[in-house]
Amino acid sequence: MKKLEIDLTSERFHPVWLFVGALIGRAAGLELGLNLGFWYFADPAAVIVWEVLGVFSGALFFSFMMTSSADMRLKGAILGLGIGFSTALYGGEIWAAFQHRAVRGLTGMSVAEGIFFEWVLMHASWLGCAVGWITGAAIRRRGRRPVASGEAANG
Repeated sequence: MKKLEIDLTSERFHPVWLFVGALIGRAAGLELGLNLGFWYFADPAAVIVWEVLGVFSGALFFSFMMTSSADMRLKGAILGLGIGFSTALYGGEIWAAFQHRAVRGLTGMSVAEGIFFEWVLMHASWLGCAVGWITGAAIRRRGRRPVASGEAANG
């Protein structure tokens, strides 16, 4: 059996992927905290704790994933899923902030708006996953281009 090695070198903590992962993780933590707290009744302190946990876990997960040797299609699909989800969530958060209601933000949505918002989140996530997979496949294919016979003889 092969020995499992854990690689915690500085290359695994890429600043761009840490930042992207933190943004996606914050969105995931917010959604999880709101869903566990039943949205309107969610305790703001508990939601903030979930957001902080999401920031750390998302940053580490995406940094380690994008610097790993995993297939580019998998990396693209998971990154696309996270980007689609977080874009929809941040868009909904901005939209909800501009509504003039007694309760501001996502917790002030009506039930109908909340159902539609969850539908948008789910479909944006799957759309991002599909686009990310296609993008990852294109990047993978571009990196594997066969060498033309004339180039091989000259090089």
